[in-house]
Amino acid sequence: MTMAEAINLMTNETQYKLMPNEATLCYGLSLQTCSSINKNLERRMKCISLLEFKELIGRFAEMVIQDDRILVDKIDTVLDNLLPLAG
Repeated sequence: MTMAEAINLMTNETQYKLMPNEATLCYGLSLQTCSSINKNLERRMKCISLLEFKELIGRFAEMVIQDDRILVDKIDTVLDNLLPLAG
């Protein structure tokens, strides 16, 4: 998933409708720390891995559901909304 696709998903495709800056924050926080900069960094920053996508869903759930539930319950609620979009 590219950065643009992730931000579009969080801002337009779900019922939660994050602001673009909030979606960008979720995306940025989900990226793994890069210990060294190399020539592939720009490409690497534009497309997230499966592990980072899972982190993105957790960050997204934490941001859009602000109640006392534990994170796993928040993620479950968000996935109930996201999975139908995948077809």
